[in-house]
Formats: sequence, C-alpha cells, structure tokens
Amino acid sequence: MKESWLVYVSLSFTLLLSACLATPQHSNNSASGDDGVSQYDRNANSVVNKLDSCGSRSELFNTSPIALPDLTNIVPLGNLNPPSHTFPTDHVYFFIRKQGENAARVPLFSIGGARIFRVSSSERKSADAGPFIDYSIEFAPCREVRLKFGHVSSLSEKLNQILRAGEPMECEEYSTGGHDFKYCSHGIDVKIEAGELIGTAGGPGENALDVWAFDLRTTELAYANPARFYTDQRHISCPVDYFTGELRQNLTALLGDGRSRRTVEPVCGEVEQDAPGTAQGVWFFEGTKETYPEDAHLALVHDNFDPSRGVFSVGTSTAASGLAAGTYYFSPLHSGLVNRDFGEVRPDGMTYCYEPRERFSDTRTSGMIILIQLVNERELLIERQESASCAPARNLTNKHSKFER
Repeated sequence: MKESWLVYVSLSFTLLLSACLATPQHSNNSASGDDGVSQYDRNANSVVNKLDSCGSRSELFNTSPIALPDLTNIVPLGNLNPPSHTFPTDHVYFFIRKQGENAARVPLFSIGGARIFRVSSSERKSADAGPFIDYSIEFAPCREVRLKFGHVSSLSEKLNQILRAGEPMECEEYSTGGHDFKYCSHGIDVKIEAGELIGTAGGPGENALDVWAFDLRTTELAYANPARFYTDQRHISCPVDYFTGELRQNLTALLGDGRSRRTVEPVCGEVEQDAPGTAQGVWFFEGTKETYPEDAHLALVHDNFDPSRGVFSVGTSTAASGLAAGTYYFSPLHSGLVNRDFGEVRPDGMTYCYEPRERFSDTRTSGMIILIQLVNERELLIERQESASCAPARNLTNKHSKFER
C-alpha cells in the first residue's frame, strides 16, 4: 500500500509540473484580418490545405516520438490538474524514464512523413519560479489530421536555423496556474520524414511529452454548448490510434498511471463528458465569455484512470465558500441525494451532497462536504461546507458560486 501511494504521489507531482507549464489555447479571432481568419490560422491553413486528403486512412505513423525503452507510461486523455487544466485534458502525456531526480533528456523523432506548419515557444516569466522556456511543434501528415507535440525541451538545429531566420508571427503574454508566460508562434512550412530528429524531450522540469491529435473527419464531440469550443476542440482524437499495428499495440499497452493500465473503454480516455440536462461535464464561471484559460471554471466528471470514480475539478472561482482549487473524488451512487453520480443530477430543485474521498482509496478527506444544485440546464450552484458527513440534509447558503453552460 505504501509503495502504491508513493507511485501516485510521484505521478501527481509530475503532472502538476506539466500543467504549470501549459501553453495557451488560441481564439480563431486572434489578430484576425478582414475575413475574420487570424494570421495564426491563415498560415496553418495555407500549409495544410496543400496536402493530400487523408481519405479513410487511420494508420498514418510508423515511428514512436520517443524510443519505447525511454517511456514509462502514457497518461490517457482527460487528466485533471486544476486550475491550469480544470477541464479534462485534450492531450495525452508520454512520460519519460527518470535519470537521477529528473526525467532523462531523450531524442524526439518525427513519427511519420508530414509538414510542420508551426513552432512555438513558451517562456515562463514568473520571478519566483525562475526562468524557463520550452517549445511546441505542430504538423500534419495529410489535410484533415493535425498533431502537436508540447513541452519539447529543445529543437533540432534544422528547426532552430529556420526560426532564427525569421520573426515570430505573433506573441502574447498570459497567466495560468499562478505563473506568467510569454508565448510566441512561428509559422513555417517544413517537410519532415519518419524517424527524423526534430528535438529533445525530458530533462529538468520536463517530465513528459504532451501529444495532441485533431481529426476533422470525426463526428463533432457533443459538448452541451459547442459554441464555447474552437473547431479543433470539437475533433479531439487519441494520438495512439494513428500508429501502425504492432507499434500501436505497444503504445496502447502503456496507457495508464505507470502502475496499472486503464482497462475501461475507451482505454485512451475521454475529453468530452458533458451530459446535457444533468450536472455532468464542464461549467463556466458566471459571466465569463472566454473558455480559455480554464482557471476560473469547473468540471464535474469522471477520473481518467478509473472512470468509476467521480471528480470535482475545481478552478479558482469558489473562494466564497472556501472551496480551494483542486480535485475532489468520490464513489458515485445511483440513488438518493448523497454522492449521486453527476449524470443523474437533474434540475429537480434538490440539493445534492458529496463527501470527498482520497483519489485512490475510500479514505475520507478532511471534515468538509460539497453541495451542488442544478438550477436549470444552464445554471449550477456549488458550495463547500464544514461537516463530517452529509447527514443531516444540508441547504446552500449565500456563499455558493454560480456556473453556466
């Protein structure tokens, strides 16, 4: 039991580091021209639209981005690390073996023939945490599928030369997870081949390579309010699914927490968990118009390692009742008003009560409860109260916080 606890603590800490170095999501209207298309997207489209159609192909890549012996596990889609990742993450994490106290710095390879259309840098500017810079690489093998590598610790000399030869397409400064960042994007058009060295991953502060996949051929994800999400966010896919047979099997076998595999389908996890008309899914702090950054928001979902566990993923907007940013777990029940599964909480005028537990056990956390009420399909109230249990029944007070869809 002690060994298992240490595994989970180590994984949680390394995921927290990755979340603190998050890169921003971009609005399609950022620095837009007369046609409403941003320079950011215009460059990407000019490169990708020249590529052949993917057709019905699913096996697009034959090389692992990191050599298999250098990997320990792949964290499935839907991980939670509020406040930076309050919503279930739209990417997987390729965790890298340790070398001493840090992840080893290992070669990063192109996973197949593709064209890189964007390289970006993210510089942490917070004085208290010290300077830090890493990179992301976005590429497409064919017209409808795009991928992204995040937390790339260094670029190949080929890519560095291209970046030194031009100016950034755009830069912006943002804050998330309590840190300030400067993010600069370079639009390029570079052909890469399978197995080509494109940089490194790992090293101090770089425990995992983040990998995104977006496939416009897929059916749009059924968010309760799709207008809140950009086009690519409605077509999130599992990167592992695009590798060739044996390699796909080897990568799939790594999906889990480093100690055990996720076995519940889909084994690569889920991002969109919205259940319209219920409390389940993502919620936006009252009055906010922007989806990103996620820090202010809320998610009532299920765990990406063990989907039988319910999770409150709480951002920074519930301080009125003392509910701190973080994750709060429970074992869902299917009747009554205590620990009710989020997907069964409806706008019935009732107040539902939850008794948070430890993530990987049924041990009760400190003497607090969480109350929620679904006012209607678009409004939810949430509040923390001091109590050892949900008995007797409790009501919300004026310290609640309101969220919307």
